[in-house]
Amino acid sequence: MKVLKFGQPMNSIVQVAYIVPDVRTAITAYVKTLNIGPWLLMEHFQPKSQSYRGHSTAMDVSIATAYSGSMMFELIQQHDEVPSVFREVRDNRGYGHHHVAYASGNFDADHEDHLAMGYEAAFEAVMPEAMGEGRITYFDAHRDLPFMIELIEMNDKVETIFTMIREMSLD
Repeated sequence: MKVLKFGQPMNSIVQVAYIVPDVRTAITAYVKTLNIGPWLLMEHFQPKSQSYRGHSTAMDVSIATAYSGSMMFELIQQHDEVPSVFREVRDNRGYGHHHVAYASGNFDADHEDHLAMGYEAAFEAVMPEAMGEGRITYFDAHRDLPFMIELIEMNDKVETIFTMIREMSLD
């Protein structure tokens, strides 16, 4: 089994994500209460392309990521009311845990496997060049789990970026 440079095995959970009303306030709380940080904050983050439940979209989100050990934590604040996977979860049950992310070594096959399990591709995007241009899909797994599953195409660029973020937390 390949272990990624940031410490998690390929084809495993590499991230736990939460939707929050204010990302900066949440960062402060996570540092103070859980000693997680430092955080990489990407304000008004825009993927190269994104679709929500089959329709093109352009939501306005800020994303913060940090590590505790080899597990990445992600905080997400959506600034607008554009329909999204974040708004639907917030509207159904409030802020809090949103998804776990799975590092895929074979994105196309894993994508098809999740569809075959009956999980709808609720959100799909291609990350910008600076973030490795990896593909992601959020699968709506609420039928079986209390969260969504994000499938991340773990290419060399994405692995390098995740590793850089983890290395910030080591000191």
